[in-house]
Amino acid sequence: MDSLRNINVERTTFFLTTSIILLGSPGPAIATLVAIGRQYGIASGLRYLLGLQIGLAFAAAICATA
Repeated sequence: MDSLRNINVERTTFFLTTSIILLGSPGPAIATLVAIGRQYGIASGLRYLLGLQIGLAFAAAICATA
């Protein structure tokens, strides 16, 4: 119960607000996917998307095991 009293409300509010804002942003992967699809065509864009998904799954697996 002592740990609940030590929570800094200002920092927690800032963290939650920042997290929510960043969840709504598209990020660099979407921008590069659009650029590759436009420059090299849909087949290259789909291969790039597959690579993004494999990388995301790999990162999630590492986080889940650590």
